[in-house]
Amino acid sequence: MTAKAYLQGRANEAGADFIKAVASGRRVTQTKIREEFGQGRMVGTREAVARGLADRIATLYQIISGMLQQRASRPSSPRRPALAFE
Repeated sequence: MTAKAYLQGRANEAGADFIKAVASGRRVTQTKIREEFGQGRMVGTREAVARGLADRIATLYQIISGMLQQRASRPSSPRRPALAFE
């Protein structure tokens, strides 16, 4: 196997893992991700929300503040990974 073929295989594996994680997180099929989501292209914020790629438009500060508020209001529990690959 050539180095190029090896690297392409690794990139394909990473892409498949990413698609699986996004499908799980967005609660849609992997086929929907491949066919309807960005397909490697960039989209604007409003279009991302309309397509289901994002939940809402917010600044980084708003997101971090919201996460900190949620964390403070929850009883402590064991940590778990945000993404889990099988």
